[in-house]
Amino acid sequence: MHYEAHVQSRQHQAQLRYIGGFAMKTFDLEKALAGEPVVTRSGKEVFDIAYFPSKEGYYKICAIIDGDTEWFTIDGNYYDDGVESYSDLFSKDPLIEMWLNVYQSGNEISTGSLYRTKELAKEKVFIKDGLTYIKTIKITNEI
Repeated sequence: MHYEAHVQSRQHQAQLRYIGGFAMKTFDLEKALAGEPVVTRSGKEVFDIAYFPSKEGYYKICAIIDGDTEWFTIDGNYYDDGVESYSDLFSKDPLIEMWLNVYQSGNEISTGSLYRTKELAKEKVFIKDGLTYIKTIKITNEI
């Protein structure tokens, strides 16, 4: 038997960063200004993004986070020296990835719970008389 889940394109996969088990895309200023949702590295929603190209210095993007005005580099970084911050900006990916164990019992196929990582799903594989573990698959849902 052959089992498949939704597979993302290599281009989309290359744009993702995995933070806290969730996929996040590299910040894209043009898309953010066009209305694509943006979040911080820590997952906070970002509102009212504005770009000030004539402003002096590294910080040319302004945004509202938790009601406060914050400034960022054009790459969406909170710091201009490359040090990561919980406040760095990311384009919010509308896809969420989860992992699922697939089992077979006679002619029936069943699944277990959803897990945030493949490693966790594999740790939770259960063995039971009459139930055979087949594989762990990735599923992708739009949120």
